[in-house]
Amino acid sequence: MSKQKGFTLTEIIIVLVIIGIISVFAVPRLYDHYHNIKVMAAAKQIMADIRYAQTIAMNEHDSSWVEFDDVSNLYKIYSGINKATRALVKDPFEQQDFIKYLDQGEYKNVVITSLNIGSDKNIAFDWFGNTSNSGEIILNNSTTISVENVTGMVKIVGW
Repeated sequence: MSKQKGFTLTEIIIVLVIIGIISVFAVPRLYDHYHNIKVMAAAKQIMADIRYAQTIAMNEHDSSWVEFDDVSNLYKIYSGINKATRALVKDPFEQQDFIKYLDQGEYKNVVITSLNIGSDKNIAFDWFGNTSNSGEIILNNSTTISVENVTGMVKIVGW
């Protein structure tokens, strides 16, 4: 009599049940981790864009602004002598007006939950790269982007 090799139906069902039990606990944790990664990626992008605005001000010997809109969940970068004559900067990658929408594409479900940067919701840089206003941008009530007064240093707080 030859010995057959393989698994019984009972063994396969037991393995599938074990995989199912592990999945019930692992999938929600993976989703939470994935969401945190998206929020952090958005925070790093905003931080880089604020630094980009500062660089534009210094390179062009002009003023620049990063204007946040927490209602529409977006931000824009402007350049110009003053608010009355400023114009939107072109995005260097897309060659379109520099308007970044959160809660779309790769930053889906990332929301500006709070702005503590003054009533005009702008971070302004002079041509030395200095800013006269400081503050915080808070994403999803969990990640804070901080801009320091005068130096314009940008950092992610508490990460």
